[in-house]
Amino acid sequence: MTDRRILIVDDELSVRSSLEEWFREDGFVVETAEDGQAALRAMDRGPFDIVLLDLKMPGMDGIAVQKRIREIDPQTAIIILTAYASVETAVEALKLEEAFMTLLTDEERDKLVRDNMQAADLGAAPGGWTWVLVRNGMMVTSVDNGPLAQNLLDSGRVEHLRADGFLWQPKRTLDWMVCDMVEQPRRVAERMATWFQQNWCRQAIFNLKLPMKKRVAALNDALNSVRTALNNKGIRYQLESKQLYHDREEVTVYLARKR
Repeated sequence: MTDRRILIVDDELSVRSSLEEWFREDGFVVETAEDGQAALRAMDRGPFDIVLLDLKMPGMDGIAVQKRIREIDPQTAIIILTAYASVETAVEALKLEEAFMTLLTDEERDKLVRDNMQAADLGAAPGGWTWVLVRNGMMVTSVDNGPLAQNLLDSGRVEHLRADGFLWQPKRTLDWMVCDMVEQPRRVAERMATWFQQNWCRQAIFNLKLPMKKRVAALNDALNSVRTALNNKGIRYQLESKQLYHDREEVTVYLARKR
């Protein structure tokens, strides 16, 4: 038996009921909530070890609820349930949302993550990171030869360019560039450095996928390549990196041009 507490958040009664029964039989203390507001009220009543959270709900969506839960109790483990597009999209979205929450201060988020900013998402398909940018009010150029979720294209805030994210370049300086392409960390880092050398963006968040062996060496090599490239050009910058809990095989990097 266990006394671990779990909160199930889903707008469909059948999903809530079946999960509640399953977890109660496994010894969990279970509460349910039909929407984001009910979930936040439950969080205020007491801590939960785990939250099972539907991504697509009317009113406050799962990403917004996840952000508020993190503010209430950063120790709560959150597992996303989604029929939005795919589990892959949900996991992607959480990675960028977590990066905004972890690598930027509250003041930086208020200043740098705002409506009508211009952003690019390199290697965008299926669209999880693009979705987070759109949800934050940005206009996004999504660069990928693969398809994007139709709901993103219908938002009116996304331009989908079927192109190689390593070759495409914007026509003007963007507020944000994000990148979650699967490639050698050194190659990704060098491309990110090029974006800042060419003044194609002001801020960036990108993932470095680490090899199975010599991960620390590969990470240091990639980050040092960015530092060397920018230092050689006399560019002042802020560089932060962290291995977020969603994926132990990659490190997420925040890079910003300093004035």
